[in-house]
This record gives sequence, structure tokens and C-alpha cells, in this order.
Amino acid sequence: MSEPVHPNALVSPHSGVIQPHVSTAAGVVTSAPHVPSSPLPQDYVAEEPQRNNRDSLPRTILFSGVSGQYAAASAAAAASCQQSSPPPTSPLSTSLPSARSGSMDSACLSLPQGRHCTPRRSISTGSGNSSGNGATKKMYKIFYCPSMASVAQALVKLDDRFVLTEINWSHFADGFPNLFIHDAPNVKNYHVCFLANFHNPAVFFEQFSVITALPKLLPKSFKLFLPFFPTGTMERVSRLGEVATANTLARILSTIPVCSKGPAQICVFDIHALQNQFYFKDTVLIRLGTCVNLLLERIRCLPDASNVNIAFPDDGAAKRFGDLFEHFPFRRIICHKVRGEGDKRIVKLKEGDVQGKHCIIVDDLVQSGSTLIECGKELLRAGAACVSAYVTHAIFPQESYKKFLTAGLTPDTPQLFQYFFVTDSNPHVADKLRGQAPFEVLGIAPNIREIILDEERAP
Repeated sequence: MSEPVHPNALVSPHSGVIQPHVSTAAGVVTSAPHVPSSPLPQDYVAEEPQRNNRDSLPRTILFSGVSGQYAAASAAAAASCQQSSPPPTSPLSTSLPSARSGSMDSACLSLPQGRHCTPRRSISTGSGNSSGNGATKKMYKIFYCPSMASVAQALVKLDDRFVLTEINWSHFADGFPNLFIHDAPNVKNYHVCFLANFHNPAVFFEQFSVITALPKLLPKSFKLFLPFFPTGTMERVSRLGEVATANTLARILSTIPVCSKGPAQICVFDIHALQNQFYFKDTVLIRLGTCVNLLLERIRCLPDASNVNIAFPDDGAAKRFGDLFEHFPFRRIICHKVRGEGDKRIVKLKEGDVQGKHCIIVDDLVQSGSTLIECGKELLRAGAACVSAYVTHAIFPQESYKKFLTAGLTPDTPQLFQYFFVTDSNPHVADKLRGQAPFEVLGIAPNIREIILDEERAP
């Protein structure tokens, strides 16, 4: 027996494709209606919901996580790619729906020359957010560490309800932090968010000092956005004496004070291992999200979008991300590592047809990039037309990203990746990659916005 479609599904009169509406019900995140490339008429009204088989809902993605829902951003807003001339039409342009949501028009993408993103500020009309004269009232105070300034600025451009609040990040003569939170008396009864980035241990202490101070100012709610959980790769030990520092960081963050309306929420995107969430104590709530929706929106803008397949460098990546692509018209390709001479690991194609395809390798993070390089070479040897890569978190210690730069290539080292997509979850590195081919930086601000505003969509 077939299941009925989601009761809030909408039918686009332009494409005829059934698109599920955004839902924040526990355990399920669905996407927003498809938005055609041409502007909608001003008098456009969505047709009445129609019921069909669940098989007709390609955008429904299931998540799991602590506190009943995986804060996914497959329904988060993303890019509105515009070109001087219309991109070539492909079957994927209609079969791959937009991941933007109702009030979001664009994401902050760093696109190559010839493609650009036009962000448009949303107008807040929610109840309780407007003053008597019709002006939008600022209801969300956004605090941020210095390295997250670009993300914070992109966030406030997306919604009139967000206001940036400054912190003085200075130091005493002995090197310890001298911190001051501006507008502290007015934090009470506001929703407060802090954008953190522990890109090295030296900045952790000063940021954690602010993180523990903010809930004591009696905000309505407190959300800590830590897009990259830096110790997530050290979540287990294999011999006596090793220290699982993922557990250490989780225990420290679990001491964040409870604010006036409940526990703090810690929001992480594409965490390296799902079991990291169980290191946190019950005094905080963990929200696990994804930035894969940003990649999906970017794929829609590619001239060969209908020829794209998704590749995973190992079984771990396939398990973490495979379900997020299940309802999209991509064939899955999986590679795996085999032991070579000595300690050398060789990447081999395990399953999937790559012949003549544009293969995009997907993983959660990149350090030196050696695994991605070996995986890309194997896909080209197997017959792929071209290879690109996507990682949510660009770490690149010791500027290891330079080996990928097009400007530094020689005839002996031809370009391997056509595109290398990363997000600005680690702005300390992402800012160095902007404008340097083959890198493209996808902004996470729309996904942060969706999580901040999810309380307003609650029944």
C-alpha cells in the first residue's frame, strides 16, 4: 500500500513537480517548494496540496540526532545563480529541485567569473517582530569571534531580525584575554547566538569565556554555532595512552550554563563521526546539521549538471553522506583504501560506473588532501570525463591547499580538479581560498539562519 504525500506538499504550476514544504517535525526535514529560474508573477498563489505516492517526493530526507531531530539544511536556503546568458538546459535542471526555503532568496557563494549570486534581504513579517509603525524589530542578537566576522555579516544581510553585537577582544600585558560584551544589559529576553571558530587551541579560552558569560545575561535562548568540531577526528583510541580529545572538548562545552528558558543548543555541521554527539552531557542540546544542500544548489548551476555523479573516497564518507543524495538523480560511486608497500595506502574504485561522467568527490573535511588526490586520479584512470571535489570543512594545515591552486600548476603537474568546493565553516582558511581557482567558497550563513529561526515555525 502506498503512503500519502506529506500534507503540506505543494505543486509548482511551472514544473508540475511535487515539492514538500519545510517541516521541522522531529526526525524529518523536508525541502521548500521548487522556485523556477524565471521570476514568479506577483499574483502567484500556490495551488492546493495534492496527495500522491511517497515515491513522488524526491526531496524528503530523513535525519537522526539528539533531541529528536537532525538540524539539517537540505531545506536551507541556497544560491540563485545568475549568468549573463542562460545556462544550457539539462534534465537535472528540472529533476533536481531548489533547496531554498520560503523567505530565503540566495546564499553567499563565491562563484567563478561569469556566475554570481545576488543576495536579497528578506523582509520580516512574523508576529511580534514589528513595532507599531511597521518597522522591523531586531529580535536576535548575534555575537561572534573575530574570525567569524564575515559569516556574521553575511547572516545579518539575510534577515532584518538579526543584529550584530560587538565584543572587545583585547589582551592584558601577560597575554590573557581582556574581554568586554557591549550592550550586555539589553541581552535579557532576546534570543542570542554566538558564532565560534576554534581554529587553534590558542583562541579557545577567550571564546569559551564569552560563551559561558552570555547565558548568565538571561537571554530567552542561547545557540552556540560551532560549524567545525575541531577534535572530531580524535573520537576513539586504538591503544592505551591515547587521549580521545573529542570527548574532552565535548565535556568542556557541556558546562555552558542553562539560560532562563532552557539549556543551550550547540549546532555543528557535518560532524566527522556521529558518535561524537554522545560525548556531550544532558545539560546541553546537540544539533547536527549538514551543508550538502549548498553543494546541490551549486550543481544545478553547472553546465554539465545532468552528467554529474557523486563519489565517496571511502566507506566512511559513503555512510555519512550517502543518504543525503539518495533521492537525487546521481549514481553513487565508492572508492576504498587498500594497503600498498609499507604504510602506503592506495585508493581503488570499489563500485559505480564513472565512464564519461563528471565525478564530484564528497567528504566532510580535508587536511593535506592526499586522499582526495589519489581518489581523483583513480576516477580519471577508470574513465571519468573530469573530477571535482567538495568538503564542508577546509582545514589545510601548513597551507597545504597550495598544491591544488591552478596558478601553481606546471606541465608536469596538470590540473586534477575542475572545481574544488568548500564552505566558510572555517573562515580562517576559507578567506585565503576566495578567488583562487579551482576553489569556490559556499557560504553557510543561510543554513545558520534556518536553525536560528526554527522556533518561529514550531506549532
